[in-house]
Amino acid sequence: MNKKLYLIFLCAFALATLACSGDSVTGSSDVALSSSSLNDLNSSSAEKSSSSSAKAVLCKAGGSTSGCIVTSYGDLWAIGYTRVATKSIAKDSSKYGDRAGELFFETDSIEGGKTQITWDDGGSNPRITEFGMGYLSAIVSLDKGAMDKEPYVNIGFNVAGFDSNGMPISADISDWNGICISYVASVDVSLLLDLGDSVNQKIDFAMPSITLEKGRSTQCFEWKQFVQDESKKEHDIISGENAAKHVVNVLFHVQSSENVVGFEIVAIGTNRDE
Repeated sequence: MNKKLYLIFLCAFALATLACSGDSVTGSSDVALSSSSLNDLNSSSAEKSSSSSAKAVLCKAGGSTSGCIVTSYGDLWAIGYTRVATKSIAKDSSKYGDRAGELFFETDSIEGGKTQITWDDGGSNPRITEFGMGYLSAIVSLDKGAMDKEPYVNIGFNVAGFDSNGMPISADISDWNGICISYVASVDVSLLLDLGDSVNQKIDFAMPSITLEKGRSTQCFEWKQFVQDESKKEHDIISGENAAKHVVNVLFHVQSSENVVGFEIVAIGTNRDE
């Protein structure tokens, strides 16, 4: 059986809060964090194995979803996961370090921005539970502050984690054959392959990416579809396929001129046959 991802999102709530005003968002909680691990929550809930019988796969991006099994589970992340299961499906997990698969978020405050992120529980941290609202659902109040560019927030996960010296480890995830995402977004969102500071500098931070168009969607992408920003000319060239051999983080980059946007990750899976 071709398991090409049957991760149909089960969004029972369609980001009803997208219609919220900026006042209602900032009034719900004072979110002062600029960067935070999402993985400290529900620490008693163990990371689920990718071999779980509950796992299923998504439909191909260009195919019909009418025949897909309705499920909210993927082989990387879904309801109940406290981490993205990068180590569980690694060909050689011995090369992975501390905090592999850890979820995190960061705002633009390091560049002078004042963007804040409020999660579905109205606070500064997301609520990841086995039942109920288990998706990573956020309202982002965008404020560029002193920046001269559009404000942003990143929601991401470490692939291989960190070594004993606290340095990030890159990993070869080319055998994923790409990535599948089930999401809801009120604006277009970029999905970036973060290759670490040294490589990112060589490519002038033109990290290979694809666009998740606004709306509700379940899509699969091959690594070759990840391309660099063509507006940046003075940088080293790297293809999505080569980038996939050296990934430190996978980032959902939310950047917009709108004041308030909503973004929800429902499930994440590899794009491989099993």
